[in-house]
Amino acid sequence: MSPSRVPDAYRLPDAYLPTGRSKVIEPGLVVIRAALAETEQQTLFRAVGGSRFLPAETANRERVYDRVEAFDAAATAACVCASTCASQADAAMPNMFPTHLLANRYSSTSGLVWHRDIYRNDGDGDAPIVILSLGAPCQFGVESVVTGERRVIELRSGDALVFGGPCRFIKHAVLSIDLERSPTWMPVEQRARLSLTFREAVLGQEHLYRTFKAEHLTEQERWRPGDPLVGPQPTQQGLDQSPLPARSEAAVACSA
Repeated sequence: MSPSRVPDAYRLPDAYLPTGRSKVIEPGLVVIRAALAETEQQTLFRAVGGSRFLPAETANRERVYDRVEAFDAAATAACVCASTCASQADAAMPNMFPTHLLANRYSSTSGLVWHRDIYRNDGDGDAPIVILSLGAPCQFGVESVVTGERRVIELRSGDALVFGGPCRFIKHAVLSIDLERSPTWMPVEQRARLSLTFREAVLGQEHLYRTFKAEHLTEQERWRPGDPLVGPQPTQQGLDQSPLPARSEAAVACSA
């Protein structure tokens, strides 16, 4: 769907957008503090946290990837809000409407290696990628596309990070996660970081990207902006092509 054709149901009045909490780190890279209120964080944690997660490359991380329609509409609405806010704060940031959601659940202090989102399921062009962070805070690394300098951004529960336009293929990493600083609404036994990453990508290939492991991080060093996006790796072929089951009503419960 074209980003200029955001459905009316997802259009938000300017007064609703948390524009005063946006910080442009460099053109195409925006962090939005407290993009989600605490009640919204809990709603999304319940809605997405009960999905059928699949193991990733390490024991500490699970993932689920599908079209946004497979998740609660509140997730899409939150993404549109963050994307609109970022594009208003940064003239270099394009608009977008998400087609897919990748949810990563981190259950230990370990994160994710440095990489760029250069795969077909990440979306072509310069449409931004929107990350909503829920639960435990993390130290998120980014490498400037202007200077090459690496910096660390702490993403707390409810924060959003948006990168697109000139920063669409910025190198980034989840450096560490502090489970001990999980928000008080998150039960101790469920402490984790839930990362909701939204993309505007081609439809119909979801089954090829249900799983993703470190061995699939090919072409990271050789790939350059302007090259074709990298397709699914051989070990991702032949996966179960059935749609994910509907979210159970017995989703992860949050304390009041």
